[in-house]
Amino acid sequence: MLWLLRESGYLHDVFSNKELDTVSIRINELYRSVSFAKIAFWLDVHRGVEIAIKNFLGRKKQAIK
Repeated sequence: MLWLLRESGYLHDVFSNKELDTVSIRINELYRSVSFAKIAFWLDVHRGVEIAIKNFLGRKKQAIK
C-alpha cells in the first residue's frame, strides 16, 4: 500500500508533514528488513515521457496563474 501511495504521489495528500517523517522512517525500516520490499521499492512505474509531460503541464499551470 505504501508503495502504491509513493508511486502515485499521494503520500502528501494522505499524511500530514509530521506523519510523513514517521512514514519515511517506517518505509526505510521495511526496505532494510524485508527482501521483497527491496524489490518492490526498487521498481519505478513512471516512464520518462510521462514525467516530462507531467512537468510540462505543471509549468504550464504555473505560467497561467
